[in-house]
Amino acid sequence: MRKLLYFLVICLAYSCVNFTPKYAYEISYSFDNAENISNEAKRITLEVIKKRLSKFSGGVDVTMDSKDEILIKLKSDFKIERINNIILNEGKLDFWPCYSHYDVFTFLSDADKLNQDDEKSSILETLVQSYSDKGLITVKITDTVAFNTFINQENIKTLFKEDFKHLKFLYDEPVNGYINIYGVKTNDKGRALVNEGHITEVIQDFDQLNRPGVSINMNDYGAYSWEKVTNDAYRTGTCIAICLNDVVRSAPTVSNGAIKGGRSQISGDFSLEEAQNLSYILSSHKRIPKLKFLQVTELEK
Repeated sequence: MRKLLYFLVICLAYSCVNFTPKYAYEISYSFDNAENISNEAKRITLEVIKKRLSKFSGGVDVTMDSKDEILIKLKSDFKIERINNIILNEGKLDFWPCYSHYDVFTFLSDADKLNQDDEKSSILETLVQSYSDKGLITVKITDTVAFNTFINQENIKTLFKEDFKHLKFLYDEPVNGYINIYGVKTNDKGRALVNEGHITEVIQDFDQLNRPGVSINMNDYGAYSWEKVTNDAYRTGTCIAICLNDVVRSAPTVSNGAIKGGRSQISGDFSLEEAQNLSYILSSHKRIPKLKFLQVTELEK
């Protein structure tokens, strides 16, 4: 009996050793401008990262040390580029209704009049390369600073405060030296009516053209707002700019009336891995502060 008991104790001890997590790598990150981030925001950031990585890999430990650096321990090998894509993404998803072609043209024309009063050249003639009936304009990448400088002049800002107080300009990804600029509508607080906070479920799937993307379901408020936004876009023939971290990833029109039920899809030029990463990122339904990658350390085995 004593031998049997001794054998069971040995087996139990051996089992406990085997089930103790052994991590192979540690990745560290820091908060950008950490002094301006509250302790609560830091705590939420840890929760968000844990949720993102739980969708991606098992055997993950996420903690924060005394220097407020985030430490992520992984059991298996990985691609640091992919981990960084998942962790460093702020998770900002916004659906912006776009202004019409007429409204954007009116703003730029009025801005030109104010600008020309100061004997400066026309913004339409010097910077804008093309103008779309979808309400977007195209400029050279090298002219984006000049465009931003133009619209941030004090005399131009009066147009935003008066007739265009809900107008905001957003950019998409540059292609072949050019970039599109969208004029979008904000709410009274400068935010989008629909954002990642309204998401309840995210699924990686494929669109009608078999391109990788993600489908999302929204809560009741998000569904209500989304129906209103899509109905207005359908009625006016305007676009909806879908933005990730303030960059327009697609700007579809609404061809079949208001979208009800709070379900929508984000697709475009995503690879399968990018779409999967996006589903992990949006699964937390929250945005996080900017983080900086520090280093990867291989732990003793």
